[in-house]
Amino acid sequence: MTATVPDSPGFSIGALMKLGLDTNRPIGDPRRAPRIVHCREEQMTAVQFARRRAALLLVALACSTLAVRPAFAQSMTGSLTGTIVDQTGAIVVGADVTLINEASRDVRRTKSNSEGYFAFAAVPSGTYTVAIETPGFAKYEQKGVGLKVGDSRSLRTIKLDVAGLAEEATVTAVAELAPLNSGEKSATLTSEQILNFSTVGRSAAELLKVLPGLTPVSGGVNNRPNFSGEVIGINGNGEGGQQSAAGNYSANGTRTEALDITVDGAPGADPGCNCATSVNPNSEMVAEFKVLQSNFGAEHAKGPVAMTVVSKAGGRDFHGTLYTYLRDYHLNSNEWFANKVGSERVKSKFLYPGFNASGPVLIPGTGFNKNRDKLFFFLGYERFQQRLDTGFVKSWVPTTAMRNGDFSQAANLGLSGGGVNTVPNFPGGIVPGNLIDRGGRALLNTFPLPNADAHATGGYNYVDNLLVDQNGTQLLGRLDYNVSENTKMFVRYNRQREVQPFVIGLWWRNGERQVPYPSSISAANKSDSYTASLTHVFNPTLTNETVFGYTFIDFPNAIDDRSKISRQALGYPYQGVFGQSNDQIPSIDAGGWGNNGPLLYNPGGFDPVLYATKWQFSGQSNLTKVLGTHTFKGGVYYEHVINKQPGNGDSNGLIELATWDGSSSGNTFADLLTGHGSQYQETSKNVVHN
Repeated sequence: MTATVPDSPGFSIGALMKLGLDTNRPIGDPRRAPRIVHCREEQMTAVQFARRRAALLLVALACSTLAVRPAFAQSMTGSLTGTIVDQTGAIVVGADVTLINEASRDVRRTKSNSEGYFAFAAVPSGTYTVAIETPGFAKYEQKGVGLKVGDSRSLRTIKLDVAGLAEEATVTAVAELAPLNSGEKSATLTSEQILNFSTVGRSAAELLKVLPGLTPVSGGVNNRPNFSGEVIGINGNGEGGQQSAAGNYSANGTRTEALDITVDGAPGADPGCNCATSVNPNSEMVAEFKVLQSNFGAEHAKGPVAMTVVSKAGGRDFHGTLYTYLRDYHLNSNEWFANKVGSERVKSKFLYPGFNASGPVLIPGTGFNKNRDKLFFFLGYERFQQRLDTGFVKSWVPTTAMRNGDFSQAANLGLSGGGVNTVPNFPGGIVPGNLIDRGGRALLNTFPLPNADAHATGGYNYVDNLLVDQNGTQLLGRLDYNVSENTKMFVRYNRQREVQPFVIGLWWRNGERQVPYPSSISAANKSDSYTASLTHVFNPTLTNETVFGYTFIDFPNAIDDRSKISRQALGYPYQGVFGQSNDQIPSIDAGGWGNNGPLLYNPGGFDPVLYATKWQFSGQSNLTKVLGTHTFKGGVYYEHVINKQPGNGDSNGLIELATWDGSSSGNTFADLLTGHGSQYQETSKNVVHN
């Protein structure tokens, strides 16, 4: 990303504005009135801006972080507040407030301050019990208080009974008892909801389709979303179509590239295009999936629309699951075109076996973690076995006779391609031997042979639906450690591996007329993602949360059999304009820029591997301070991205063939055989971009 200062006399610097309402005050109390923190807008020159940049950044930080409630969606945690009073409404100072995680029994403690107010900041998502004790009053306990990722909730005013009137008051929380303080527009799905929804594939991001404001985009007028969730892949594109929700949903009318994702605070999207969820939010491994759509706090680094994923964690009890998901083409109906040409149904098959286990970490023979309240683990593994029927290729290829110069029957084959179904302007439709070009014949022979009767297929003599295997694995491990009541930490690692095949062309297909490349391409894709988080409570009013994330992504695309595309091996004598093709044959468009002939295409850049390697580093630290009944939050966020990949221009060359060329023979196959091209494109060697 680059930032450009306009070449003009001056430009406007605006600032964010946040409105805060103290809802802990009674209605009518002047201290409940809205408070506005704002910055002045002014005109300044670029030179003035450079001089005052540091001051503006400090002011902007204040504008974006001062608020009466914290919002922790970007840092994966939430906050819980409340005010303690007695039955007359008088505040209770110094009450002991305990927050207990009902799964792990992890404990956080604080006290009500001089305003009767208490706050827990940087609280991981989960279900909690709040216990309040103070001399002279009965113990108060509220169970089932749910905090989701990024929630800022308040228990409002809690009234304590005088001791003796009640020994203990126990309340089971409902939504109304712990409302949200934030005005953000967002939606959160828990692990139970994710597993109960009907999904096609193995990504929780597929559930964007059920959230308001999220619209799937489609290609052309086929009334079908680009991303269905059917195929799981580290890359965003493949033989199975679009493989990621990122890049294929518009949120509130924004561009599809505006949708970003973090997984446990670490980057989860492909930074090269923002069109791939390279760290898969697996439905079996996700505790919560939240989408921030608008009105969220100015301190959130991602946006304008952000998906925040929190992985599952262990608790006091051991849990385990062994599962498999199966989808098989035998359960599907056939497509109409397959019925027309007598082909079988699309033969895609999907099998996803996996397991997960969680619980306390116990070391036999020691007393470590004997109370099961210190160290917890979660481990999840899944294998992706995906047999992909890549869909129909319907195109035209030269016959054996054409490869030898005989085009006399070209008009009688039933071919519908306007560039290849005519007899060329040679005597009897036969190319004289002395006009056959050695290089043209070598390229013509790279096309596959006919496999269908064009009279029965609607004009195509090459029809196929190729089967490929795109298999992979995903492993996720997480450790949560309660160092003390005031210090908590967790580490998480996500590992994904896959082998992605491309039998037609790299990344995507250019319509049904594109025929298989002479050699397939394979990519041993991988992603590794790490998170380390530390939360420390310095005192009841001061909390710090720090998160470090690192994600590595690698897409090494390599030609499987270079002898099938080698100029030297095939006897193609021309080295191109720049001679920097790395021995790869040129691509061929025999359709005259249209649907009049086949396309055999792959870009250059395989020198010898067309790679895309990405490193993403992120760090954030949030400090929360409670003063009276107000909570202030300030923080920093840093992210560094290295996106190293060469270009993919046509360094191997692209030959364009068209019958509208005045010097054409009238048949683009014959033009290729005689070495006549209408246009030729070639770039110099693809340089590495970083």
